[in-house]
This record gives sequence, C-alpha cells and structure tokens, in this order.
Amino acid sequence: MYFAILGGSYFQLGLYLAARKMGFKVIVIDKNDDCYVYNNYPVDVYIGESVRDYPAIIRKLKHFDVVGVATVQSDYGVISVARIKEYFKIGNSQVKAATILSNKYEFSNFLAELGLIKEKPFLVNELNFKRLNINWDVPKVIKPVDSSGSRGVYFVNNQNSLENVIDNVLSFSAEKNAVLERQIYGEEMGAQVIVGPKGEIIVLNHNDIIFKSIPVAHGLLETNELLNTRLRRIVNRLNLSNVILNVDYFQTSNSIHILEIGLRLGATELDQLVSNTIGFSVYDLIVDPSKFNIINSTLEVSKEKTYGVLFSPFDSILELKKCESGIVYEIEYDGLKVSYSFDPEISRIEPFQNGTKRIGKFESTGNIKNIETLMKKIIFNHV
Repeated sequence: MYFAILGGSYFQLGLYLAARKMGFKVIVIDKNDDCYVYNNYPVDVYIGESVRDYPAIIRKLKHFDVVGVATVQSDYGVISVARIKEYFKIGNSQVKAATILSNKYEFSNFLAELGLIKEKPFLVNELNFKRLNINWDVPKVIKPVDSSGSRGVYFVNNQNSLENVIDNVLSFSAEKNAVLERQIYGEEMGAQVIVGPKGEIIVLNHNDIIFKSIPVAHGLLETNELLNTRLRRIVNRLNLSNVILNVDYFQTSNSIHILEIGLRLGATELDQLVSNTIGFSVYDLIVDPSKFNIINSTLEVSKEKTYGVLFSPFDSILELKKCESGIVYEIEYDGLKVSYSFDPEISRIEPFQNGTKRIGKFESTGNIKNIETLMKKIIFNHV
C-alpha cells in the first residue's frame, strides 16, 4: 500500500516519517528532483510532476495501490490532493472546500453568502477593472486570488489608486485575477484548528500574528465563543472532516471577521503541541485520521512551556557562521532553559516581508515574555 505526498520539501518531512512509521510505501511528487525528502530519505517511488498538475499525477498514480495522499504548506497541492482523493475514493475528498478555501475571491464570496461579511467582493482582472461599479465610501483592499505571504496586497480608496496598483497585484496571480473587498480594521489574530472525522472542532491555540507575523503557542487556550460559532457554520456548510485549518481573522471590540482559512498544516508549534502532549505527531493524524479520537479525549497542553518559531528580527543580511541544522542547542534566558534548532540548509538570514525569516524552532521551560529579545540572543550566539 502506498501513501502519496505532494511536494518533497522539508515541510513534507513529517508526512514522510509518519507514513513510514505506519508501514506505508511512500510516493513523493515534486517537479524538482533535488527536493529535500527525495534527496535525503529513501523513497519508493518518485514522480517528477508539478503538484498543480493533478491529471498528470493521477495518470501515474493509477499504477499503484494508493490508500492515502496529503500535502503540507501548498495551496495548489491542497486542490490536487482533493482531486486525487476523489479519483481513488479515499475518504471525504472535499473538492468543493479545497477550491473555495484556496481562492481568496471564492472564499470571500462564500463568507458573504453565509452572512459573515457585509459586502460581496469584486473579482478584478485587467479586462474589467475600469468598468466595476464600486462604492468608494468605504476603503477597500485588493489582493491576488491565489498568492500567499501578503504578496501583491494593497489598500485602495478610489478608482485612481486601484488603477495605479492593478498591474502589480495581478503580477502575483497565476490566474491573473484579484479580489477587491471591504477593508476591515482590528487586531489580526490566528488560530490553528483540527476538524475531526465527524466535524468536531478543536482550536489548539490562538496567536497574535501582528507580532513579527510569527505565531507562538502558550498552551491550550480557551476558544473564543464567537470564533467557534463562525467556524462551526463554515465547517458544516463545507462538510469538512479530518483536516487541519489555519484561520486568520480580525478581532474588534465586538466582533470577529474571518480573513482566510488555509486547508493545510501550517505553523511549527501545532505539531509540537500534539507530539509533546500525547506522544505522536500531528503528521500522524493527517496520515491516520482515526487518531483524532485520541486527541479529542486526552489533549491537555501544559501552560508551563512556550513553543514557537525561531525567526530573524533583523532587516539586513546576517551571516550565521556557527550553526548546524538538526542540532539541538540549549541556553539560559531570563531564568528559563531554552532549547532550539535551525532548519536544514540555513546559512544566512535574508530580509523577508516585514524583516523576519523563519529559521528554526524553540522550546522553553516557562512562559517567554519577550520573544524578540530571545531571538536576538540566540542569533548573536551564532555570528
């Protein structure tokens, strides 16, 4: 029996290890034959196709007894996984959900139909942007329908400002489409959510992603009732099951506005929260969804630890001369013991979005109060 993994980057390594642990043969699908997993671990089958090209992938997978398929950190891979699951009749394929959640216009339109946002969005392209009947009384935000990492996102408040940015916005879209919607103000937050086999919802943690855009988990936090209610409506309407969601939302004084939901595994500490608590990785959960029942009954995360992403708080390039990937380092900080490790092939820190770049992960024995100071201390130990 074979388990197919779309993508062969380091992000997919957890899926590979989980599939191996459960006794599956592994198929890795990536158009680049120098991808991390394929080059560093024994793979039973390698398929050199783009994760976007699900028809070509299906044609080659037909020769194998495929019983599972998954991806991590790949919006296009999510849609292909759904199509492959549909073809091989593997569980709930969730093609509709994958299509809606992977396209920003489709998702905003979906939220409008549910009554969760006030205005329906506009689908914008180079052919129609001058002809749209837009109410400019309220500021808008425009973004590509199919990009990530805040690339090509602009705030606009009149037709001229829209025309000034439209070419740049569309340059970040493979589909050459963008979504124009009402701008929402508030504190940007994030939650990571596991949806079980019957649609059960567990919100593992909330995080402030304004702070360096890096989520840091402080144990299992109490679910916001309004967020939970809105997630329940979305999960029910899309018939979601056995998935992991990254939810970005704005929280205002009296409401919550959901921005995006990623149908994939995301931030590093989600896996740490599960594996450090009940002994198996959240990747195991993706490969074998029956483990959800164990999580649902036993998950209690200690609030005496801090897990998180190791990032660069510097804007300029800074060479890291004394670090090795895979090695766990330990330091003392503010009376706490902190262990950390670097991602594979990290040799330097480069500018990334708002001056940050993910370069590893860390764990402490207590609640870290100043994450940025800790990051600087760690980095200066390796320059």
